[in-house]
Amino acid sequence: MKLFFITLTLSLLATGFSLKTVAKTNELGGSNFLRAGSRRTEETCDSVKKIICSLQNTVTFCEMVEELEATNAEFSEKLSGGTTFTVFAPTNEAFGNVTEQLDQLSEKEKEEIILFHFNEGSVMTYEDLECTMTLMSLSGDTSRTKCRRKSVGVYAKHQRGSGNEKLEQFPRIDSKSKEACDGIIHRLDHVMLPSLYKPFKELMPEKEPDNVIIIDEPEEEPETDTTVSTPAETPQVPDNDGLTTTEDPTISMENSAEGGGEPEKKKPPIGALGINLIIFSTLLLCFVFVCMRR
Repeated sequence: MKLFFITLTLSLLATGFSLKTVAKTNELGGSNFLRAGSRRTEETCDSVKKIICSLQNTVTFCEMVEELEATNAEFSEKLSGGTTFTVFAPTNEAFGNVTEQLDQLSEKEKEEIILFHFNEGSVMTYEDLECTMTLMSLSGDTSRTKCRRKSVGVYAKHQRGSGNEKLEQFPRIDSKSKEACDGIIHRLDHVMLPSLYKPFKELMPEKEPDNVIIIDEPEEEPETDTTVSTPAETPQVPDNDGLTTTEDPTISMENSAEGGGEPEKKKPPIGALGINLIIFSTLLLCFVFVCMRR
């Protein structure tokens, strides 16, 4: 009973200390990160667009978003507030790798690509993005989350569209996401493509054709040797019965290399096994006898 009261007292003290620590953290301006569908308080956070434009490695994406705002009133209104987003923001390097292809696209195709990186109505953190999950973007196309194993129990997450799949690309999601008042921003090392646009077809990996027969020019036939060679005699190895069997030394070497040619372990003689059983039985009887006397 005394132990019960001691445990109860310690639990109450620990609870009071925890509440005091939380209250102190809030007084010092500690920010509360809320999971899917939630955001920081507006006094301590910035908008999605402001964060995109403030990051040094997403400047190109910021410029393209601002250009689209100037021509797409609906998109501009949604970014101004009242809508939550999960945004996948390609880095400057990601856009730099496909500058030539982007310059060949029409304005409508560029708009589709930018809208494809915005997913409306939910805030999905890095942990919330589950493998094989699909997200609907503002362009009306879906992207899928892919997980690739890095080591035992550790996986890297990727987000890609239909175009990336055909190019065999895996845009990797940076685990260091940025939370905003109206959403969250995940940086990518590739530009997401809702479909395979014509200029991007030149980036498709080259695959070696299957079952292709290459015909070379006929070579001069070598002079034939009329000498007939006799095959070497195969060594004869006597078996246990005194008969001879054919053994191929090449096969024996391969089997030993693969671990399949290990010699069989000899079984212990029956006599030794019987002696061991007798000794064990004797010791067991002695042990039982001693225990009974006690």
